[in-house]
Amino acid sequence: MTFIVSGRVRMSAPTENGSLVAVNTLTEGSFLGQTALTREPVLATARALVEVTAVQIDREHIEEMLQQKPLLLQEFGRLIEERRGHIRRALAAADE
Repeated sequence: MTFIVSGRVRMSAPTENGSLVAVNTLTEGSFLGQTALTREPVLATARALVEVTAVQIDREHIEEMLQQKPLLLQEFGRLIEERRGHIRRALAAADE
């Protein structure tokens, strides 16, 4: 997983016709690459809007940390579901 230390990253998702629709903008403290944990298909792409400083942490280290901090696992799950909702709503709005 990748954690943003500084900068902004635009998340976009492909529509059925192949165009991209903006879903969300991630900033300091946000993370991307959650599919490393969920092992589900990637639903969105990431593009830096400005210079970004980020820290990448291997899945094994994240999993070890989550085993030690179960509440953090719940929070990651909530954030991942929230992002999936953003993607679904953005794609539904693009189809209208």
